[in-house]
Amino acid sequence: MTYGTSPLSAIASVQPIDEERGTVYYKQVLAMTTRGSMMQGQAIWDTTGMPQTFVKGYASSAATVVLESQAASAASFNFPTQLAAAGYLPLRPGKVAIVVKSTPPLHAADYNMDGNLLGAGIYGTVDYQTGEVNLTLDATAQAAVTGPVDIVAIIDQVMEGAPNIPQINYVLASKAVVANLFALKDTVDTCGVLQ
Repeated sequence: MTYGTSPLSAIASVQPIDEERGTVYYKQVLAMTTRGSMMQGQAIWDTTGMPQTFVKGYASSAATVVLESQAASAASFNFPTQLAAAGYLPLRPGKVAIVVKSTPPLHAADYNMDGNLLGAGIYGTVDYQTGEVNLTLDATAQAAVTGPVDIVAIIDQVMEGAPNIPQINYVLASKAVVANLFALKDTVDTCGVLQ
């Protein structure tokens, strides 16, 4: 059986197959690092369907990390490993903010780029290399934390020379297909433009 020249290459990206049965190849992009919304091995891009999760915070230097969920009111908090576990080290000086999601919220940031967190009724330190965060709340700030609250860090990573830059891997996958036959005809004018 002989087929005519297909106009599909003018309409879409195609992979020609010689028979009615064949193999189509496609590219998958896999996350090779656990970071942001992605787990290692998950598909970032898959042409066969929706991704396993939507990519958020994978390649960006900026991130929001929950240090503690539903924290009880206390005079001080210590978070030794949460930022390191999230994979965003080292931290960029001047780009660390801590938010205690009380009513009203309490904010502290490293305004002076020296590792000291300063805010109204809340202060502490951050180690840019290890990610350790220490917070202290004064009596007024403690009174604002009336119930369990989330404590989050809004940070930016120094990407230049960081050991944990997120990686991707391209995988060539294949799928067996059985072609359905369709007939299309095209007409090309003298300038080679599809009409």
